[in-house]
Amino acid sequence: MKTRALAILLSMMLVFSLGAILPPPAQASPEDNNFVPPIITHPDEIDQDFNGIEDALESKIMTYSEEELEEPIAVIVILKQPYTETDLDSFLSLDGGIKHTYERVTYGFAGNIPLSKINELATSLGDKLNIIKQDRPVETL
Repeated sequence: MKTRALAILLSMMLVFSLGAILPPPAQASPEDNNFVPPIITHPDEIDQDFNGIEDALESKIMTYSEEELEEPIAVIVILKQPYTETDLDSFLSLDGGIKHTYERVTYGFAGNIPLSKINELATSLGDKLNIIKQDRPVETL
């Protein structure tokens, strides 16, 4: 019994010591050959007028009071190409606050911005904008 316990202990020590000396797995980046860029398609079902703003978000902009329009709302901005510092600066200059940036699964960023600034944001991003949509909790089945 002592021999088995000692063997298990030695095995565990070996595994942990190898973890300490082995380098971490390599991460794919745009600079290496393993990077696969995201495939970005337009979400027709939520932007039927193809203006780059989620239709439900536009509805809020058109129906909310002036006071409600100044409240920050959580959004995800999905771009057709990688974001630039200029894109982030545009968002920040519109009283936005960035929570996360996306470079792998999609291109863009998430943050909070007043509803009143959504149209201006869409204009500033121009042709690189895919969609600005409200950031909602993910629903599971």
